[in-house]
Amino acid sequence: KRGEISFEDSSLEDQVMEVALEAGAEDIEVDEEEILVITTPETFGEVQDALTAAGLKSDNAEVVMNPSTKALISDVDQAKKIVKMIDMFDDNEDVQAVWHNWTGEEDE
Repeated sequence: KRGEISFEDSSLEDQVMEVALEAGAEDIEVDEEEILVITTPETFGEVQDALTAAGLKSDNAEVVMNPSTKALISDVDQAKKIVKMIDMFDDNEDVQAVWHNWTGEEDE
C-alpha cells in the first residue's frame, strides 16, 4: 500500500515538492504530464492536508496497492484475456476493487 497524490499541472512542481516533503512525503515523481507525490498510508492524510492548506488542489488522491514487481504481457491475445477477466471481476457486485501487476508494452 502507498498513498498517491497527483497534480496534472507540472508548473506547480516547486511548491508541491516543498510542501509535500516538509509534511512527510516519501518521494515525488515528476514527468511531462503530472506530479506524483508518494506517501506511506500512515502519512497520506497529513501530506494531503498540508498540500490543501497551501492552496494546492490535487487532481487525484488515494491509497493504492502498488506492486513491487510487474509482469510484462506482450502477447495481445493473452492481454485481451486478462482485461476480460478483470472486467468480469469488476462487474461482480461482491468485488470492491481489483488490483493487478501486469503491464503491456505500451505502458513501458
